[in-house]
Amino acid sequence: MARLNALNRRAAIVGPEGSGKTTLLEDLANYFSTQLRTRWFSLYPDLTIPDFHAIEPKHLVFVDGADALNRVSWRQLLQIPCAGLIVTLHQPMHLPTLVECFTSPELLSEITAKLIGAESKQIQELSRALFVKHNGNLRDVLRELYDIWAARNQPLNSAGLT
Repeated sequence: MARLNALNRRAAIVGPEGSGKTTLLEDLANYFSTQLRTRWFSLYPDLTIPDFHAIEPKHLVFVDGADALNRVSWRQLLQIPCAGLIVTLHQPMHLPTLVECFTSPELLSEITAKLIGAESKQIQELSRALFVKHNGNLRDVLRELYDIWAARNQPLNSAGLT
């Protein structure tokens, strides 16, 4: 929060797909919604460029998927007076980076251990294989693990991984 305030609440959360950018942005929006008026714009999944004219100076603005903005929309967004602007991006651009999100097999292991309530060697091995399969995208890994877990009547090692 101190870093965000030092950046005048104008910053980007940066990282690859499935690294937690949207989750962090949602958490920040929830936190600030009790203190300020907020506006949320999500450019995914339809990639429609929103009309930023509805933004007022008292709004703290959150934009998920700001990579999809074209040059004109970026210029418009950056020039609108507001109480702050926090966006998610895959690469740093236009705004200072507040935090860079990343994934790792170790992070995935921590998450799966918390979700299943214990460490399981079989789940950990499957998780690592899925991490590689999905190029580190934790959202996709967890979705596939969920599907496998939901169909538990089949053994985990028959999940179709080679």
